[in-house]
Amino acid sequence: MSLDKNSPFVPAPAGGPAVARPREATMGDRIDAIIRGLLVDGEFAPGEKLSLRRLSDMLGVSIMPVRGAIARLQSDGALEVSPSKAVRVPLMSIKEFRQITLIRAEIEGFAAEKAADNCIKANLYEIAEMEARMQILCHSWPFRTAAAVQANRELHFAIYRAAGLQPLVDIIERLWLRIGPVLFHRDGHPSVGPEAKLNYRDVVKALFERNGSAARAAIVEEIRRTADLVTEVPELAAGRLRPEPTAPEATVQPPRAGREAGSPATSGAAPTAP
Repeated sequence: MSLDKNSPFVPAPAGGPAVARPREATMGDRIDAIIRGLLVDGEFAPGEKLSLRRLSDMLGVSIMPVRGAIARLQSDGALEVSPSKAVRVPLMSIKEFRQITLIRAEIEGFAAEKAADNCIKANLYEIAEMEARMQILCHSWPFRTAAAVQANRELHFAIYRAAGLQPLVDIIERLWLRIGPVLFHRDGHPSVGPEAKLNYRDVVKALFERNGSAARAAIVEEIRRTADLVTEVPELAAGRLRPEPTAPEATVQPPRAGREAGSPATSGAAPTAP
């Protein structure tokens, strides 16, 4: 079967049926991926306003692909656009943060469990090398926050991709888009720093042993530990999370003039027989 080079299909090996031609990444795709990475790695603070012009200058592109990327990120809940067209990183409440942490524990724990079942040997050694690099970065001096945060993300997603379930990876990426600015904003957060009590060796060990339940437990513990570092340190929570509104206290209205407390209402009441 012969196909034109511009055809959306390519012939399969051994003369089989034609299959869809992989779509080449566009400029918009690349800009979208870069901004997503910046959000996930905490380059922008919760509540921070983003300038399209500043982003386009930083990325060395026109404003059009940036605007398209912003629209896609808005649909994923990673950015907010006000009626006046101002763009900002959403400011998450403590309640929302805890809800997303609970969902992450379930979904990412499941991904780690499936990775233990499905991971091929080449991926196992790649994950082990990433974990070793993560340990070096987190215990080196001077500590490089940006490099450690990026290594943390790459290690997590190498584990999740090893599950062999791409739709699952897509779901996890959307959760990280929401949680990244809260967990990893560059203000000295210790979740991936020298003070961190890392649990990734337990994950890698479980993957090599094909122990799905242990892999799930190790990832869930790591997710909860990093979340607790935000919620249990007041200065971090105050700078990254919106406090829950407090319910107004109930007030007791005094009786109206001319009516004694406890007496029946007379306004509009039918007269009683003598």
